[in-house]
Amino acid sequence: MKVFTKHQGAWFAGGHSPYFIPEQMNYELFADANSNEPILKAPNREKGSGYSRKNPAKWKKDIQVRVMSMVLAGGRLFVVGPPNAVPAKDPCAAFEGRLGSRFCEFSTADGKKLSEIKLESTPIFDGLIAAQGRLYLATTDGSIICFGK
Repeated sequence: MKVFTKHQGAWFAGGHSPYFIPEQMNYELFADANSNEPILKAPNREKGSGYSRKNPAKWKKDIQVRVMSMVLAGGRLFVVGPPNAVPAKDPCAAFEGRLGSRFCEFSTADGKKLSEIKLESTPIFDGLIAAQGRLYLATTDGSIICFGK
């Protein structure tokens, strides 16, 4: 299964869509079958300029988290990142890590949110790993947080 995030219909490697406005729009988390290959379609289709998929996604979920790290483990998808918020007095707070982060657990069967934890620190990019029944998260403040037994 493939799991992706999308910025309001446009995909950008290492950047943000010019059509995406933080806080006014949510991020989209969705699961797709590995065999669901892209096909050429008319521009401005749902999944980016010129491309769509043969079949719809297995599930879609709007989330208010800018995903920095995610891991798939045991029928659950774990994502962590800063909240999708732009406070008027500090508009860059979420992007610069001053609002902490949200650690969310989703069911891979239907995308239902199973739990959410608010964290004081933000994750490093791709800093979440699953090993021996535990999750380990590396954060920008130099900590490693262990979730599990």
